[in-house]
Amino acid sequence: MHVSDLIARLHECVGVEVAAEGVLIVGNDSRLVASPDAPDELCVLLPHLVVRNRLLAQVPPWGGGRYIYHEDATVLGEISDGPPRFKAIRKLIVRREDQVYELTKFK
Repeated sequence: MHVSDLIARLHECVGVEVAAEGVLIVGNDSRLVASPDAPDELCVLLPHLVVRNRLLAQVPPWGGGRYIYHEDATVLGEISDGPPRFKAIRKLIVRREDQVYELTKFK
């Protein structure tokens, strides 16, 4: 489901494992956003240090810019409310041009 649909149906998804698609942005925090043009609207937060460290270990970062990652992605994990967020991630799939990176084993 797209991240905007997840946010619209958040009450149904809390405590449940879901797959959400959107744009992964990693900078001062990590988030899955509905639109890269509005990164502060319609987003689901991710466990920042865990996500950032796993990405840095396996996916080359972008150089120079506000974000070290700005990628189409799918996140599979358990949703928590408050601000909408993934409290646990089981899989992160990052798509960049012709490359697909599949990351698992988040702790």
